[in-house]
Amino acid sequence: MDITKYEVLLRAVDCGSLTRAAEEMGYTQSGISHMMKSLESEFGFPLLVRGRSGVTLTKGGESILPYIRTIVNANHHLNQNVSELNGLDTGEINIGEFASISISWMPNIIDEFHRDYPNIMLHLIEGSTQELEKLLEENRLDFAFCSFQPHMHYDWFPLKRDPILAILPLNHPCANFDSYPISAFQNEPFVIPSMGVDYDIMRVLKEAKVQPACPFSTMDDYAAIAMVEKGLCVSLSYEMLLKGNPSKVAIVELDPPQYRTIGIVAPSFEALSPAARKFVSYAKRIVPTLP
Repeated sequence: MDITKYEVLLRAVDCGSLTRAAEEMGYTQSGISHMMKSLESEFGFPLLVRGRSGVTLTKGGESILPYIRTIVNANHHLNQNVSELNGLDTGEINIGEFASISISWMPNIIDEFHRDYPNIMLHLIEGSTQELEKLLEENRLDFAFCSFQPHMHYDWFPLKRDPILAILPLNHPCANFDSYPISAFQNEPFVIPSMGVDYDIMRVLKEAKVQPACPFSTMDDYAAIAMVEKGLCVSLSYEMLLKGNPSKVAIVELDPPQYRTIGIVAPSFEALSPAARKFVSYAKRIVPTLP
């Protein structure tokens, strides 16, 4: 069993390209192609479909990929534990996060963590709660910073309550109000952030029994804010996302007030690698001190 070949396969699948995988891992194109052909020969069936647009998994490849990922992750954990026992701090951590967290929290955590553990490599992956959940299920993340959802079956540690706020055009009649009733969204053109898969915003509307007219949807939170700035619609967003954003929109508290709870989610905190446990401990200590 050659772990290196497994790692190359995962990298090629995750980035969708043998060429890009070769560049990222320091191999030649011919070298990485040879490794994949050798691995396919060992298994006795094709693993990858190669085309002009990149590579995708065959049915056989899809079937065995979860086992390959489990083996590679276990090997990383083993190496980290051995390094820790030998007094060395090395390893890799795959961390999922919201875009707002990458801006507001992560620089502070990484700054201190990297000073203490310069040899631990961090891979940061942005996504919505739904996207991060999928990556956790596929064992592509060690843990994620996201909002808690009742259906989650993972270990959870809460860090902060983040206010959910109304964002309105500056010329909106309620732009200078102290609060904006959730029921008022029923009569407004509304842009849906994250293409309607933002659990927290959809929860607020559902609990209030509000179904706004939604002529627009976007995967990009900042695109939604820009559409509000142009006067095309209203929307909901988050204090963390809006903090420091230069867009000219009115930010108004909701009536009644609404929040999402952001924290760290992992399949098992006890099963985290030594490096990942260290990072989580830094986050737990640093985030409560941030504004």
